[in-house]
Amino acid sequence: KWITKDGLGALGRVVVGGRFAHVVDEDPKRWRFLAEGFSVLGSFFELSTALLPNQFLVLASMGTLTKALGKGFSKPSYQIISNHFALRNNVGSVAAKQEVWQVFAQLAGLGLSVVVLQQSEVTSSFSVTACAWALFAGVHVAFRYKALSVVNLPYLNQRRAKMLMGRHVR
Repeated sequence: KWITKDGLGALGRVVVGGRFAHVVDEDPKRWRFLAEGFSVLGSFFELSTALLPNQFLVLASMGTLTKALGKGFSKPSYQIISNHFALRNNVGSVAAKQEVWQVFAQLAGLGLSVVVLQQSEVTSSFSVTACAWALFAGVHVAFRYKALSVVNLPYLNQRRAKMLMGRHVR
């Protein structure tokens, strides 16, 4: 069963890497945000396993697959965004600092989740747990959106070029 679940995840990353790699270069911010959506959806599937334990394998597999799709889009777009911040040919340094901040944020989130989950009313009801998850997921997505909104890539992609040309023609 675990091989099926993990195999679907690996297959999802292969499909994204083989089929969609070229589109990430076109609009890395868009694909990074889409990756976030896949990741949240995957977490939702995993959370749903507690509500539907008889569907564990299906839901866990769907969670693994959608999170793997998210990683497949996230990693290439993350690299492009890291290159954007590397102004002095220091991609390694920038990527390392981004990694440190991500780990710090992850640990802070884990600590906060432990505090929240220690409250008996959160863990005693699936609906309360799901609402807490939705709140944290929403805040996470909002922060991702804010972080991506400050990235100004120095080139036109096809979508922005069409928009500018449309404005110019009017």
